[in-house]
Amino acid sequence: MCQKKRSTAFFLFLFVVVAHALVSPAGDIPWTFAPYPGDHEITSVTTLMKSGDLAKIDQGEAQIRTWLEGHQVIWVLWFDWFPALMKIQRYPDVADIAAQSVNSNPQPDVIASLLEWRIRALLLMNKPAEALESAKSYYNACPWKQTDYAVQLVGLCLSQCNPADQTIGQRFRDGQSAASLSGIAAATQPDRGGVGAAGRIVPGAMEGIPMLKSITIDSKLYEDGLTEWVTHTRRANERANYANLLLAADRGEEAETIFRDLYGTARTQDQINIAYEGIARALRAEDGNVARANAWLAGNGGGR
Repeated sequence: MCQKKRSTAFFLFLFVVVAHALVSPAGDIPWTFAPYPGDHEITSVTTLMKSGDLAKIDQGEAQIRTWLEGHQVIWVLWFDWFPALMKIQRYPDVADIAAQSVNSNPQPDVIASLLEWRIRALLLMNKPAEALESAKSYYNACPWKQTDYAVQLVGLCLSQCNPADQTIGQRFRDGQSAASLSGIAAATQPDRGGVGAAGRIVPGAMEGIPMLKSITIDSKLYEDGLTEWVTHTRRANERANYANLLLAADRGEEAETIFRDLYGTARTQDQINIAYEGIARALRAEDGNVARANAWLAGNGGGR
């Protein structure tokens, strides 16, 4: 009799588990985080990366990628490991690991640190058009306080893409400055010429389109991350990270929708601050300048 009761209880438990799995929203799918490595493990990888031995460097890279698969982006990556790879001219590895890291942990400050290294590597690989795409992703997703630096990066990449046009970088920077000092009407005003294939200026066909708006980002770079993060949007911080990755992929309107919802449902001051700035960053990405975003920030006085 007891055995029968235990069997019945087991099947009831199994039914509840299966039923819960069937009706749970996608955001309830559990994460598979790797344990954060200890100091000894990090130091060991640093030793490998600085060894000058290609086999050991490959071993260090393999460990870094394993950590990334477990959503652990180690801060030493951009302080020690990327410089070590750049020193031996392994630029493709830097560009690839940076993109993988952005997908793994899309927080604004992390995205900015990683994409800056990716841009540097791509420029040294003589791939200015790809660098320009990453510069636009940087502009879209970086923390608000780094907007000016993002403008410098985009201007640099535009100049690299258009060596015959010696003023394009400055024109872009001037357009951004004008928008930051103007009202909302400036949000849709052009900064003299759209950008076409390979990041090159198009004086005719795309004239009147703000430069940043006319730069196309290859969304495949962020496809894997978006596919995974969209299944982890139950918690506020997870939804914010998903929105950050949408910004990097140049999907600003979708990101704005998420940040506005987070702003309306925020329970803590930290959540308010993240959503408040997130809305501004989304508007910046949508318009390719800061005019409308500045109006949002000024009109909402630091949040609620």
